[in-house]
Amino acid sequence: MIHPVYLVDDDEAVCKALALLLSTVGITATGFGDPQAFLAEVPKLSPGCLILDIRMPAISGLKLQERLTAQGIDWPTIVISGHGDIEACRRAFRNGAVDFLSKPVDEQDLIDAIQRGQEVLARTLDRRPNRRKRWRCSPR
Repeated sequence: MIHPVYLVDDDEAVCKALALLLSTVGITATGFGDPQAFLAEVPKLSPGCLILDIRMPAISGLKLQERLTAQGIDWPTIVISGHGDIEACRRAFRNGAVDFLSKPVDEQDLIDAIQRGQEVLARTLDRRPNRRKRWRCSPR
C-alpha cells in the first residue's frame, strides 16, 4: 500500500512541482502552504510520509517536526532546505528524519527517500495496528 505524502512548504511553486513529480510515479501528495494549516488538518489525515521545508514563517520545518514528535506523531519525515547546515541536519535526524535533502532536490533522491519512508511507515503500522488510532488524536 502506498501511503499519502504531505508536503509542507511556504513556496507554492515548490509544493506544486513536487506534487506533480510524485504523481508521475503514482504517489499522491497533498501540499500545505504553512505549518499551521497542516497542524489543523493532522487529526483528519491518514498516516503518511512528510516532506518539510526548514525555513518557513512562524514555525520552521524542524519546529514542526519536534511538535509532531512530542504529540506522538512520528510519521517518516524528509527535510528539505536551500539553507541547511550540519546542526539543522543533526536536529532533523535526532527527531527521526529518514533523509535531509538540499534544494533544488534531486528527483531520484526524493523518490528514494519517500520509498524508505513508506517502508518505515508500513513496518510501524504492521507492528502496532492500534497506532493508526493514536495518530488521529487532536493536536495539543
